[in-house]
Amino acid sequence: MGKRFKKTFSAKLMVLLIFVIFMPMAILSTFISYKLYHTAMQNDARMNQSSLDSISSSLKVYFDGFTHITDSIFISESLQNLLLSKPSTPYERLLSDRNYDETIQNITINNYDIESIYLMAENGAEYFSGGNRYITDIRKKCKELSDIKSYDFPLQTGFSTSSYLTGNVPVYITVIMQPVFNLDTREYLGMAVLQFHANILNKLLDYNSDTTFITDPSQNIIYDSSNKNLNLTLKDLFPDGLEQPVQYQNETMLPTYMLLENGCYLIQLKDYETSNINFFMETVPVIWLFFACTIVFIIVAILMANKLIFPIKVLQSAMTTIQPDGLSSYVHIKTHDEFEELGNSYNHMLNQLKLFIKKSYNQEIQHLNAEFRALQSQINPHFLYNALESINSMAQIKHQPEISRMTCCLADMFRYTTQQTEKLIPLRFEIQHVKNYFQLQSISCDNKVSLQYKIPDRLLDYPVPKMILQPIIENCFNHAFDNKNLQIILSTDLDDKTLNIKIFDNGKGFDYEKLKEIQKKLQQDDLCCDPGTSIGLLNINKRLKMLYHSDSGLEILSAADEGTTVLLKFIEKEISDV
Repeated sequence: MGKRFKKTFSAKLMVLLIFVIFMPMAILSTFISYKLYHTAMQNDARMNQSSLDSISSSLKVYFDGFTHITDSIFISESLQNLLLSKPSTPYERLLSDRNYDETIQNITINNYDIESIYLMAENGAEYFSGGNRYITDIRKKCKELSDIKSYDFPLQTGFSTSSYLTGNVPVYITVIMQPVFNLDTREYLGMAVLQFHANILNKLLDYNSDTTFITDPSQNIIYDSSNKNLNLTLKDLFPDGLEQPVQYQNETMLPTYMLLENGCYLIQLKDYETSNINFFMETVPVIWLFFACTIVFIIVAILMANKLIFPIKVLQSAMTTIQPDGLSSYVHIKTHDEFEELGNSYNHMLNQLKLFIKKSYNQEIQHLNAEFRALQSQINPHFLYNALESINSMAQIKHQPEISRMTCCLADMFRYTTQQTEKLIPLRFEIQHVKNYFQLQSISCDNKVSLQYKIPDRLLDYPVPKMILQPIIENCFNHAFDNKNLQIILSTDLDDKTLNIKIFDNGKGFDYEKLKEIQKKLQQDDLCCDPGTSIGLLNINKRLKMLYHSDSGLEILSAADEGTTVLLKFIEKEISDV
């Protein structure tokens, strides 16, 4: 049981300490890791945002330039006239193209990124500026955009992509389209189309190795740094949205994006694993610190658990070494806490146990001495009975009835005292023994004493200890009789579960000092009989407390020249007292 106790208690205590100390550290480490992760993500987001801001600023310059060109076309009077008129002769056509080229050159001066400018009038006239006139699906796109003939600002801008081959090498072109309206009547005149090489965007991204996309407001891809996903939609590339990682070219990528002022999306793909590795590298010191603190806390918990259970081990060792013949296994615990109080209680228990053993030993010695004295005082019963029978026969022959009566009483008394009976006997037997004793004593006192009995018949069978009344009657003759008529009254009553026996005599009584001395002896725990008396008042009191309830016993009420009353209380034991 000791081993099981040590294992379970120390283990539970260790687990408790680890939980109390380790769990806050684990929570703190988790919080720190979360903050580091949040900080790393913020730093990564700031870096991505910085990259996007840089590209967005460069794109804004180009888009602002393109917007300036389309606005200039919009407000150019000569271009407005071209869109309103349709050349009918080759000369007029040549003149219109010449005026168009001059006007476009003035508008796009110093802007060498423009591949060509295409102007498509509502009346069917078309004008080109630039060396390349290869346009794919431009008319279709312009037709779709021309369906919106509202003069609301900002004017809706269309985007598209096209390509042409130069020596079997594809050249990618980005197209920007914007409707043109009559300044006076706000009538739709046609569409201005700007074409520029996608390479100009590559120049902006030379310093950036990430994959970059640009969409138009309709979320169609109009620029791809790898030129592999042109004319696809944003939904095609990112089916789960821009907030989730995406599989791109067999790699897991993390999209970062920005919504531009013109409604276009600027998107970059970051290596998802690279971001995790960066985060892991930042959190490695925290992880090592966490494991180191964990080991330290476990060691501290073990040491604290051992220190806390050390007083218990001391108590356990002391208890297992207690021997019946030597209660000297005291403990000395100086922890200034509950364990020290427990140790002091254990030492107090040992002292009380020693006193109890000593008291029990003394009581056993007294009991053996009483039995030894009783054995010494015994005479062979058969010899005594035969002798008394002979005396009785001679008294009858000599016609001496008093001697015969005294002999019979004495024989009954010896027979009562020497026969082996139970500890408790019916009250009637004890009363008969008192009557025999009184007859013998009354003859020696010249019949100057009288004994009255007030005992209900229903109490004659009440169990009482043997030889409990005769010593008290004997004390009446020894201490109360002074050659005057002595009256003794023996009465009994039953109050609930308490039998009360009162023995009153009208003798000389006790003075105050003598009564206090007797009462003090009755209250002492170490009760013993007087050396010259086989059974005394103190022994009667002791027997009543041992055989009945602890509140049972003997009480004496007396006063000088007023007689003495001895009260015996027989209180039945409860079941819990047995």
